[in-house]
Amino acid sequence: MLPPAPPQHKDDLRKKALSSILASSPQASNPLVLHQKRDEEEEVVQDEEEEEEEGDMFPAESDLNFPQRQSKLLVPKLASWEQYWDHRLDLWLPERKGHFNVYMAGNSGPVVLCCHGGGYTGLSWSLVACQLKDKYRVVAPDLRGHGLTKTDNDKDMSKETFAADVVAIWQHLFGVSSSSSSNSSSLLGEKRQGEPQQQHQQQLEAQAVL
Repeated sequence: MLPPAPPQHKDDLRKKALSSILASSPQASNPLVLHQKRDEEEEVVQDEEEEEEEGDMFPAESDLNFPQRQSKLLVPKLASWEQYWDHRLDLWLPERKGHFNVYMAGNSGPVVLCCHGGGYTGLSWSLVACQLKDKYRVVAPDLRGHGLTKTDNDKDMSKETFAADVVAIWQHLFGVSSSSSSNSSSLLGEKRQGEPQQQHQQQLEAQAVL
């Protein structure tokens, strides 16, 4: 009967396991490769631990209870023409082939006819109307191609066409005979950009005579 084999030490078992691994894998036979793999495994474990710690420090967005902000856009509210004017007329002038929108303020006194500049409307005289309507009758039409006025040719914005439109509006509102009563009426107009003041005044006087 053979005597029992002596018990093997743990170090001996580790050596045998390591030798078998080295024999089966060519890369594993290199001690540098084994050392590199061991370092990579330790780095992965360290990174996982750091991520867990950061997760505890910073809660998820779903856990945060921030008040919801509601954005409110401030949209300016435009004033109505009724705050400045007493009436708004839609005049159909067949000789001028169009509907002319006219704002009027005041019930008595001399007539003040206001003609706006290019790109504006009769509403540009609103503040003037508020100051004058207690003593004057203020009239401010939307000229051809502007505002609510619609004609058969809104692209014709020559001075002659504008003057003829204004005269037709005046005669429709106050009659033909009143067009020559310059002592009881006034004409206000905005000067065009780059136009000499003397030339602008001469054009207003010519329109008033018409």
